[in-house]
Amino acid sequence: MALEAGVAIGTLYDYFPSKEALLSGYIRHCLDVLLAQLDQEAIQTTDLDWPTRIKRLVCVCVFDLRP
Repeated sequence: MALEAGVAIGTLYDYFPSKEALLSGYIRHCLDVLLAQLDQEAIQTTDLDWPTRIKRLVCVCVFDLRP
């Protein structure tokens, strides 16, 4: 992982002291990306009717597809 990131192993351990912490950071990142995508695709788009908005929410959350 450190090699792919281009950092020393010690530097990686400065940010993530264990495998669990690394996994937790990855999960947090994925959730942040998902929330930003939901906000952009369905929440901030105010000109959508409710059925279209719900369809977009489902597509982003379940299928990661955009209509």
